[in-house]
Amino acid sequence: PPIGAHLQPEPSQIDKGRAQKRDEQPVTSVEIPYDYYIGIVEVTEEQWVAVMNTTLWEGGSNPDMPARNMDWDAASAFVLEINSWNGENLVRLPSEVEWECASKGGNDLRWSFGNSQ
Repeated sequence: PPIGAHLQPEPSQIDKGRAQKRDEQPVTSVEIPYDYYIGIVEVTEEQWVAVMNTTLWEGGSNPDMPARNMDWDAASAFVLEINSWNGENLVRLPSEVEWECASKGGNDLRWSFGNSQ
């Protein structure tokens, strides 16, 4: 995503008929003043097992499918394990703002799929 991507809708873009949650206000423009990289595909079951030597899921397995039943703590442990291999903090989870920007392709959209439901 480009530097300076605006992530939050302007007040004129807010659906006035929708009740807003307390944590959605006030609406602000947010800019990311740096470049960052983010994976374009999910971590697969095969990658998870190769790094963590365990599974988080029950039942059948498909090495090419995204790893599932992963919470924030498990994802953090995965990142820590990868970083321990090279002794540097090259991999991290994205912040909420970075994730939001990436999901919208750096555009000023209300949702990742556009501005209307």
